[in-house]
Amino acid sequence: MDAHCVVLARKDPELRRFLNDAAFTVPDGMPLVRMARWMGFPGAERARGAQVMWRILEATAGAGVGHFFYGGGEGVADALAARVGAELPGVRVAGAFCPPFRPLTRSEENEVVARIHGTGADVVWVGLSTPGQHQWAARMRGRLDVKLIGVVGAAFDYHTGAIRPAPAWMQAASLEWLYRVVQEPSRLGPRYLEVVPKFSALAAWQVLRGRGQGSLSSRAR
Repeated sequence: MDAHCVVLARKDPELRRFLNDAAFTVPDGMPLVRMARWMGFPGAERARGAQVMWRILEATAGAGVGHFFYGGGEGVADALAARVGAELPGVRVAGAFCPPFRPLTRSEENEVVARIHGTGADVVWVGLSTPGQHQWAARMRGRLDVKLIGVVGAAFDYHTGAIRPAPAWMQAASLEWLYRVVQEPSRLGPRYLEVVPKFSALAAWQVLRGRGQGSLSSRAR
């Protein structure tokens, strides 16, 4: 979860419910880490979705756990599957699928469910944009007979080189968003023009109120 996700969740009850009901969420962004530290959690550290996914892949090598990669741009999921197969030979890659850049029809969703079940996958990694990936996971978690649906955003792109990560100093300074805007100004510029001031205001409000625990509140909607 990052600052963009937090801002959207404040006005989207469905997304907020998904995040609050998830088995676990991690702070995939330094703004959330800094906020947690301000709220009295000095040990808070960033856990990037791409990093979490790769570590789980490594941890399941040789265990027979099947991983399915769903999302990314054209060919990205297949490229990720190929990289995992080459660099983590003990990991069972069950399959990969890149959906069209539009909402799937009910019939298409049924085909996706059948495809994933046909591979015997235990884990489905979802690499789409927010909130589309959360909406997809919310619809599918009751239909997919898997152990885990991991929502990891741009992780597919990072691991295949489609997106270059920001320099370490920019990540540490909470400026990764600026680096990403420079990479994709037309798509991400409008997003962060909204996210940065709104998240800053929400963070200041919560710190001043001293609210450091609990789920995403529905107050101040």
